[in-house]
Amino acid sequence: MKTEELVRELTILVVDDDVGFSKCIVTSMIISGHRSMTIGNGHEAADYYRNLVNKEGLPDLLLVDLSLPDLKGVEFLQQLAKEGILCTVLVMSADLSEEDIKELIRTPHVGVLNKKDNLVQLVNELHKYFPKPLTAQRPKILTEAAKALQI
Repeated sequence: MKTEELVRELTILVVDDDVGFSKCIVTSMIISGHRSMTIGNGHEAADYYRNLVNKEGLPDLLLVDLSLPDLKGVEFLQQLAKEGILCTVLVMSADLSEEDIKELIRTPHVGVLNKKDNLVQLVNELHKYFPKPLTAQRPKILTEAAKALQI
């Protein structure tokens, strides 16, 4: 049996208001065999996350942009941490300010992804947190998806 066959489907929630960017991330996760969905603002994401936890348990991964329109990503994570329902978190940001770094030190997360990286680099970095690697075909698919969405 191949190692890939032993990897279970992961549940990944992407919280980002950049629709094109989040669609590419979700698409790459689905192509990789994982269940993934996206929500564009912090308040909706918090409600969805709580509902998901109540129905199915904690998701495997939460990808959160620090710059959400209605609620800072750090505040969103702190709310969930206070409720004791925070799963593994990767933070995404195009610019990390000194204030963001200070806040992140006090916020549970496992890593920070730079949104300024090209999409293939970012997805490959993301896959370092998963046991299932990208195949040679997947970066080509992501590049085509990024071009179609003009990212």
